[in-house]
Amino acid sequence: NYVGFIIYICLICGSLVLIYFFKGWRVLLWLANVSGWVILTGVLFFADLEYSRLINAENATLQGGILFGLLFFWGVPVVRQLQLAKKADSLPPVRFGIFDSTLARAKLSIKETPRLTMIINPLIALGLTQTLWWLPATSQGLIALGGTLLFALVAVWIATKPGQDKLWYVHGFTAVLMFTIALIQLLDGNWLFLALALEAIALHLGTRYLKYASLELIAHLLSLAVTVMLVDRLFTRIDLDQQTPILNLSSLLDLLIIGLWFALTYFLQTKKKSGFQPIYWLVAHLALLLWWQRELESFNQPGLVTVGFGLLAIFFHWDAHRQEHNWQRWVPHLLSLVVTIMLLDQLWYWNATTKVFNLLTFFNLATISLLFITPYLFTEEEKSNFQPGYWLVTYAALLLWWQRLLEPFDMPGLVTVIWGAMAILFHWDARRQEHIWQSWVPHLLSLVITIMLFNQLWYGRAETAVFNLLALFNLAIIGLLFASSYLMMNGKYASSIAWCAMWRCSTGSGESLIS
Repeated sequence: NYVGFIIYICLICGSLVLIYFFKGWRVLLWLANVSGWVILTGVLFFADLEYSRLINAENATLQGGILFGLLFFWGVPVVRQLQLAKKADSLPPVRFGIFDSTLARAKLSIKETPRLTMIINPLIALGLTQTLWWLPATSQGLIALGGTLLFALVAVWIATKPGQDKLWYVHGFTAVLMFTIALIQLLDGNWLFLALALEAIALHLGTRYLKYASLELIAHLLSLAVTVMLVDRLFTRIDLDQQTPILNLSSLLDLLIIGLWFALTYFLQTKKKSGFQPIYWLVAHLALLLWWQRELESFNQPGLVTVGFGLLAIFFHWDAHRQEHNWQRWVPHLLSLVVTIMLLDQLWYWNATTKVFNLLTFFNLATISLLFITPYLFTEEEKSNFQPGYWLVTYAALLLWWQRLLEPFDMPGLVTVIWGAMAILFHWDARRQEHIWQSWVPHLLSLVITIMLFNQLWYGRAETAVFNLLALFNLAIIGLLFASSYLMMNGKYASSIAWCAMWRCSTGSGESLIS
């Protein structure tokens, strides 16, 4: 007889709660809560009443028992506290009910507001109700939304009464939890993602004015859930048959959420001084990287993602200087390292179908330019520690870029001429640097050029005597070596090398003419 059993349990638990109301023995409230909900849950499953489609005596009585439990387990403690606030001596103070003397000696007290039971009971009642009846997700969401409205109104009503800050906050917190459940059941896809993100932002804003640890905890947990959803979306490739990269609702929504996370980072840093700010900062930047990578990769254009990462590296460097922690300033340097590896891989292994005028060449040059201007954002300490590395990488990449650009023309000596011109630029720029070893880099480049030049002078042969491109290029290289001698610390050695090369060029041209 499940109907009679449910009524009997309600009478027993209701009696325990009424004794708590008049005596203040908290142990009876807990006993009624635990036993009542456990028994009602057992009836729900043992009587096979879950997801009922038709109303009968058993499930109707069980629904009444759930409402009775909500009214007594949640409502009676609220009425008791309001009565004590209205007239302090009308009811005895709250006690545990057993071992009170032991608790007093241990200086352990019972809190006046049973916050945990006030929050959990409405959620249990909502869960049992939604499990009892077969309802579509929309109807379940509307029930949760109705519970949200109820507890929000109760919170507003209690807030009008003096000295009830904790009590109204408990009901407001319960309304927030029910509202989150309602969103999950009413919405899906992009709209659910946006709604949860906006709710997380609102909760974080609320923590500035309401100094409750539970509110901050739920804000961080909801932010974590939104972040997991965001990362999952960012690792999902775009369907190019149905969506346009960047200009589609999902991509724009992802970018909006990332922007909200950046705004939240700024709020946590400037308004709240939260210790979690660096975590949100890192998540926002990594999410932006993943978003760029997903969107630009859809164009299937080599080098485009690298340029995008280079632009982001500049933004990251600028933003890192506004942060408090030293490790945050290392993040953009790691990104620049990734950009460098991607760039060198493209310069060394990738081939474009079109000579010179192709997008890969343009993107690689743009990436080199971004790496070149990045050190201008550094602080004085960073310039001393990191600028030489960026300087060396930029010039090495530029040399490889010229070599890859000119290689398809199959003109011996052309790459050497360009490298000679680059050596002059290196010599001039090295004199502006702080470290001594930087001044030796252009000398090493000049040595490489000299070896390439003598190899061409000794082994290179042109079909046309004297007036041929190889001879012209070799003569140009010799002229560049002469010019370099005026920028080098040991110019006499460069002049000697240039004179030797001139002699070899003359004899080589003479031999070609004679032959």
